[in-house]
Amino acid sequence: VEKAAMDLAMAYFDDAVDVSKEAKGWDIEARDSLGQILVEVKGLSGHNLCVELTPNEFAMMGEHKERYILFVVTSALTQSRLGRVFRFEPVLGGWTSGQGDQLAIAPIIGARCTLT
Repeated sequence: VEKAAMDLAMAYFDDAVDVSKEAKGWDIEARDSLGQILVEVKGLSGHNLCVELTPNEFAMMGEHKERYILFVVTSALTQSRLGRVFRFEPVLGGWTSGQGDQLAIAPIIGARCTLT
């Protein structure tokens, strides 16, 4: 699923460079009409859009919100896969897609459970 989402994102954005192995808080560095953009890619096997960001991704989303893009691919392994581009819209004060979809963002705290 992740590879299918990254493949779609790499083809979608101009001058895309995969930096996912560098733990920057985004997966792709690319360009648009305003300059460099930072793209975090999330892939889902189903059609319901619900993703989690790591603490680093979430921090970078806030720190670089003018240049940060969340690219979410739903139904990533099917012919009907759909990539949505979410950008921060200052007027709306939130993250919105070009189709008008708005993200509800709820910060969470997690835990890791292992056998001792």
